[in-house]
Amino acid sequence: MSRYSLIPVGNLEQDCALSVIDNLYARNLSINRHVLWYSNTSVPDLGGHEDQDFRSFFQEEIENPELIRKGFYRGYTVEINIQEMVINTILQSEYLKEFEEATMTAQPSGTYGQRDSKNKQSLGPNDGGNFTTEFDTDLDEFVTCSQSFKKLKELVTSWYEDYLREDLSASYLLQNVYRWLSSAHSSKLHDPLLLRLVHKLMKKNFFQLLLRFK
Repeated sequence: MSRYSLIPVGNLEQDCALSVIDNLYARNLSINRHVLWYSNTSVPDLGGHEDQDFRSFFQEEIENPELIRKGFYRGYTVEINIQEMVINTILQSEYLKEFEEATMTAQPSGTYGQRDSKNKQSLGPNDGGNFTTEFDTDLDEFVTCSQSFKKLKELVTSWYEDYLREDLSASYLLQNVYRWLSSAHSSKLHDPLLLRLVHKLMKKNFFQLLLRFK
């Protein structure tokens, strides 16, 4: 891991995976002249005061999707084990239309376009189902984290390419990407908005997967 990350072995922390991801991500951001929010505390300075806990604004919105269709059905039940959803979502984010549209609203001048906040995606009987999904179109995380997400995607893509070449270090990092995103106390570059962005993309990816199965 020290050779893979170019970090002296004595500088690796006890939680090796998270410390390596922090360092590699910080390098990528610094090379691209991105402002870092690196912090040893669980409440980093994300554009205000370091003693202000921004997590309270986002923690209730991170919920896993759950679809329930009550009734008795005659047929088969299929249980599907979805592995590495976060990796697939990050790598294939350009195919998620909502992310592209939200990213396009960011203007170079610093002013941002607006979208209809009542945008919904309905899946009626004609679409193979009778449930409705509603996606929040608040653009805060899409606009704020669009550049940092791109740099994270570059890292994940390079790790995946190394993983295909059977590199065990890259495989180890990929297995810990979501834990790094969601670990407010362990990740030095934790950003609740970045976590919410990735989680929304995963949610959209999940619903698209359900539509394919239906």
